[in-house]
Amino acid sequence: MSIYRISSNIDDYLFFTIDDLDVYEKMEDFDIDGFGQKLEFKWKAPAAEFIPSDSGSTILPDITQWNDTDLIISGNARELLDNILNGLGEYYPLSGGCKDYSLFNPVTRMGNDIIDLDMTKSVYFDDGSWNRLETLVFNDKADTLAPALFTIEIDRGVNLYCSDSFKDDIEKSGMKGLKFEKI
Repeated sequence: MSIYRISSNIDDYLFFTIDDLDVYEKMEDFDIDGFGQKLEFKWKAPAAEFIPSDSGSTILPDITQWNDTDLIISGNARELLDNILNGLGEYYPLSGGCKDYSLFNPVTRMGNDIIDLDMTKSVYFDDGSWNRLETLVFNDKADTLAPALFTIEIDRGVNLYCSDSFKDDIEKSGMKGLKFEKI
């Protein structure tokens, strides 16, 4: 089994954005760091829209990302992915130009038991605090333990990863909007 890092394909599709002011007006206790786990604040659908990315594309994606760890899923894509995403996260509504899309917050965080800690290398700031992963290597346990969609503890949950099954379902269904980088 292969593992992939997921990112938005903003070269070929519109860029997703949420109205920050609307978020804080509707959700005073909003906490961006709460994503990647069950949200501890009450979600109220914020205004969201797609805007042209730097490439100037005007094509709507079926599925894209927000905040590097959350998926933005069209109604059609949601129907096609419900079987694989069931139990791996929470759906939240959106309003405005994206009212037909949902935010999917993945809540499965995997520990270091699926990481080859000898081969994985981190980069640190001058003060010694962690900056980012330079090299990420999964071990053999990842083949059996990793779910279809997940974040990992070693990178502080800042990236979204998936297995072959998720990537294959996206590609077989013809959904567009994501990039998959094999790790």
